[in-house]
Parts: sequence; C-alpha cells; structure tokens
Amino acid sequence: MAGVVALGASCAGRVAAPAKAVPRVVPPASVAAPPWLREVEAEVATLRGLPFLRGVPYARESRADFRAYVRADIARDLGPEKAADESRALATLGFVPAGFDLRAAMEDAAVTEVAAYYDTDRRDFRVLDRSDGAAAGTDDVGDRGVVAHELTHALQDQHFGLEAFGGERPVDLGLDDDEKLARRCVVEGEATFVMFAEMLGAGRGAAISLGPFAVAGARMALDALAAADVLDLFGVMREGTTDLDGESRRELEAVEKQPPWVTLPMIEPYFKGAALVSRVWGRGGWAAVDHLYRQPPRSTEEVLHPEKLLDATDAPVRVRMLAEPPPLPRGPGTRLLETNVLGELGWRIYFKTWKLAAGDAAAAGWGGDRYWVWDRAGRAVAAIATTWDSEADAAEFASAYEETLASRFPRAIAGADAAAPDAVTIRAPAGRTIVVERHERDVDVVDGADDAERASLRRALRAAERRSAAEGGP
Repeated sequence: MAGVVALGASCAGRVAAPAKAVPRVVPPASVAAPPWLREVEAEVATLRGLPFLRGVPYARESRADFRAYVRADIARDLGPEKAADESRALATLGFVPAGFDLRAAMEDAAVTEVAAYYDTDRRDFRVLDRSDGAAAGTDDVGDRGVVAHELTHALQDQHFGLEAFGGERPVDLGLDDDEKLARRCVVEGEATFVMFAEMLGAGRGAAISLGPFAVAGARMALDALAAADVLDLFGVMREGTTDLDGESRRELEAVEKQPPWVTLPMIEPYFKGAALVSRVWGRGGWAAVDHLYRQPPRSTEEVLHPEKLLDATDAPVRVRMLAEPPPLPRGPGTRLLETNVLGELGWRIYFKTWKLAAGDAAAAGWGGDRYWVWDRAGRAVAAIATTWDSEADAAEFASAYEETLASRFPRAIAGADAAAPDAVTIRAPAGRTIVVERHERDVDVVDGADDAERASLRRALRAAERRSAAEGGP
C-alpha cells in the first residue's frame, strides 16, 4: 500500500500539460542536483533500457508558487468564457452540477498531495516544500518510487517529446479528448510501470536488477490496481494511512468530493495505463512500448481492452455531423458551447457519476461517439451520437442511460414515441425533454430541444457520418 499512497501523492502534479498560447516560462535557477536524484536517474535508465540524453535539472519550489503556476497554466488553456461554456456543457450532459466551477476544481485536484513533479514547460524535476511549510530538502520526496515515476516522464520527454505526443499546442494533432486521454494513459502507465519496477528491484543505481518473481509481482499488482475502484481506493488510502497530517487528510477528502469527471481522468491513466503497458511489455519488451509512441491507442477503449489495440480488431468509429442547413438555425441566438468525444472511459465516468452498478458493462462495446451542446438564447440543447459494436451492446447502453435519467430527473415522465418504436421520450421538470433513440447499433440522444429543434436534430443525427478510423474516418 505504501507505493500506492506514494503514487497518489504524485498524481495531481502530473495533469496533462495544458495547451500554451504564450512563450515558455523562463525557469528560475536550479540548485545542484542531489546525489539521490542522479542515483534514481541511473535506476530509471537501467530499468527502462533508455539512456538519459542529458541530466534532469533539479529545483525546489514553495507550495504557494506551485499553486500559482498551476492556476496560470490552467488559465492559459481555459479562459473564463471557455471554462463557463465547458462547465455548462458538462452540466447539461450530466457530469457536473449546474454552476460548477471547472477551473477551481481542476486547480484543487492538481495541487493535492504533490511532493514532487516533472515539469514539461521547464523540463526540470521539482521538489515542493512540505505541507507544514518547511523548506524542501533531500528527504522530503519520501518514496523513491515517486522520484522514479517523475524521472520516467523526463526520459519520455527527451526521447519522444511529451507535448508533441499529447497533441497540445504549439504541436496540435487535431486529437479529440478521448484520444488525448488514451495517450496520457501511455505516458502515465509507463511511468507507473517503471515506478513499481524500481520499488521491487534489487540494488541501487545502475546496478539495479529485477528478477522474474519481482516482474511477476509488479504485473500482478498493476492488474489488481487497474481492476480496482479508484475512488474507493482513495478512501482506503485516507483511512488506512496513519502518517497523513490534518491538511493532507483534508485535501484527500476534498478530492473525493469532486465529481468523478474531475478525479477519474486524473487518476485512471496511472493504473489503467500501467496495465496496458504491462501487457504490451509482456508481448514485446521495451521495443513494443516504444512503438506505442509511434502508433498510440486511438481511444480509451483500446486502453481498457488491450487486445483490441494489440490485434487491431476494433478501430473506433469517428462521427461527423453532415446536416446542411445546420440542425439549429445560425444567428446571434445560437452558439456552440462544446463538441467532443467521450469514449468508453468517458461513459464509464458518466455511469459512475450516477452510481450505476453495471456502468462499466454498459460502456463496454463502445464503438464511437460525439456530442454537441449549444446555447439557444439562454437554453442549453445537447445532441449525442453513439455507435456500438453490436445491437445487443446498443440496447444495453440505451437501457442503462435511460436508468440514469430516472436518477437525474426523479419527477420525469417516460413515454414511447409512436413514430419511432425504438425511441423513448423523457419529459423532465421545467419543460425539458430528452429523447433516446436506437437504430440497430446506433443510440442517439437529443436533450433540451423544443419540438421543431428536436425533429431537426433527430434527422441530423440519423444522417451523421459514422466511419471507422481504419477506413480514414474524420
């Protein structure tokens, strides 16, 4: 459990690097790297089978400066208007409560329980002051596994370029959010895999070695963690760790109270990604892991089900709206708030938000999706297009989604659509209407539209292009 707690202390400092619209921050002068840092560098290079191209600069940082840096980093990518639009879109889709402050939640999650981190902007390894305000020192990182995890990020950056791999500006690959999250699973999963190897290895520095029993133990532990409920695991960490001070315990409690949309994309890449990397490594060693940076997973489905990545049997379906004229009238009264892809992990998070016990099973069989949320003169209107691997998968998803609507809108009235036998209409309070419509392997949702808008959106969703990525889908 000590290693899991250490990883939890590292998690928040490794949020995906936000896109930058300003020049890189000029780093403050680094202090001399302590001997233990160079020793763990040698361990990471030995275990990973890749040399460091240069030594990783070392710096100390106050917690106040770290929070200020995180706040500025988030603000560069998520200005006030964009943050408000995304928060409203997420609330409309059922991921967060109305009026949710997305930027504040991201900041709190990113700074919680961080002891050290690798910074992709400044390309250095940073140790933070202790939570009691004492200055950082050589013993304040705690677990060497955390150091190994963060130095693995430095190694990845030197060999593969983390910002370019993640598709963040200035290198924008046009990735949707699900693709970016899948790539983050590779990055964090590899670092977690190396972290466990360092923790179980024999010897120090370049002499470290990992026997077959240690390898088997690491892979079994990672598989178990990948299968665990992460939020329950955090609760166990908080209750079962006796050396947490009051501030640290309060920070963990605050993270647990955040919506799953905030916490799970931050944490799941560590464990789900480590299980993927372990599987790939077991098949082809580090050369196969290197290949993940040249041919990464195209969706979180390929992370959650590595056999689909390894055998290339189930490429994700890309969805594109083709309606012309557009399904909602153009003009000053209509504004697109957000459009993106949820992916299998996103739908797992949705079902987790509404405490659906069979949510993971309902999200399995995901084939592709895209959502759109508009503002219509102060009223939010959403359209969701999904495709599933089979008609049975589509029916299971539709049933599960309808079950969550009963939780989201307790006083809603459900009815059938005489014109569409596979459509269910939910009439919620305040005149809000949600239509869930299934056609063979497709399930579409229209939420918040009036009668005319609803008809137009339903037609547009039926006409949407749904093409496999293997066939050059958008």
